Amino acid sequence: MDKKTVNIRLNVDNEFIPKAKYIFDIFAEILGFIPNYFIKDTLEDIDIYYGTRVFDDYPVKIHRDITTSFAFHRKFVLDKVDFVKFKGEYVPFIFSDRGAIFEVFSDKINIRKDIISSAFYLFSGWEEYIGVHEYEKLSVKFEFTDFFLIENYAQILKTALLQTSLKNIFANSKIK
Repeated sequence: MDKKTVNIRLNVDNEFIPKAKYIFDIFAEILGFIPNYFIKDTLEDIDIYYGTRVFDDYPVKIHRDITTSFAFHRKFVLDKVDFVKFKGEYVPFIFSDRGAIFEVFSDKINIRKDIISSAFYLFSGWEEYIGVHEYEKLSVKFEFTDFFLIENYAQILKTALLQTSLKNIFANSKIK
């Protein structure tokens, strides 16, 4: 079956664009769609918006806090993780406010947790890059070293997309 194309608007600082694409590419591989990226405003219909809060309507918005970029410009150690229950497991999030994962509307959904920055920071080895000692790593400190991080974040994205007109894109999904 042919993979469906999903238009993704990245409204992030230029240095973070390759990082966001890297994570979205992984999610796309897991969920079975083809990502089509837009860095600037476009007349194309956008399926997923990733960036700071905007008032425009998109089927899925993933919130990115304006201060998140500082963690990738400076070498400092994060010390806060928010755990939220999702499908029976407590999922770790960084770069996010406390509270619910989703904000649901009739035809759109907001993911209130920054699953893109969290995934990149925790999955890419960023802590090793900035010289964090093993015992200071968030996954060690907060005891989620054996947690399937990427799969759970992909599942969160899939849950959001299933609430929209994009629910038919998952014929090639690797997760249920």
